[in-house]
Amino acid sequence: SHIMNIIYILITIVFLIMLLILVGFSFMIYRPLKKIIAGADAFASGDLKYNIPVNSQDEMGYLALTLNYMSDELDKMGEYQRKFVANVSHDFRSPLTSIRGYLEAMLDGTIPPEMHEKYLNIVLNETDRLTKLTNSLLQLNNLNTKGMILEKTTFDMNTVIRDTVA
Repeated sequence: SHIMNIIYILITIVFLIMLLILVGFSFMIYRPLKKIIAGADAFASGDLKYNIPVNSQDEMGYLALTLNYMSDELDKMGEYQRKFVANVSHDFRSPLTSIRGYLEAMLDGTIPPEMHEKYLNIVLNETDRLTKLTNSLLQLNNLNTKGMILEKTTFDMNTVIRDTVA
């Protein structure tokens, strides 16, 4: 009977120790991991402003800090991408508007037929400008793989200014 009581006490002590280990595991591993998983789900659904609230100094804290940094950088890149697309759209819209305006003016008779050659040259210059913009975009796309290639050319600045004013 006495030995059985000692065994029961030992089993109870082992059980309590295991319970403490389980509670410690829950607080130190499971809960932070659950927060990190929730953050990863938020990032995957597009919420890059979500901040994973793990502030420990261990591996879980480092992982949460790294994921928060990654989401901030991805958010910045998304903002740069939106600005870039807006700028490219504007740069394409300008020559297209000029081309459309000159062609409509020629078709509806606003520009007399004797002036058509001058304005057709302007339209041709605007299409060249669109071609250069498109080629520049393709080069920009290839920069990540090939590196930057600098091509020096000479040009007449007066012609560029005259064409821009026209």
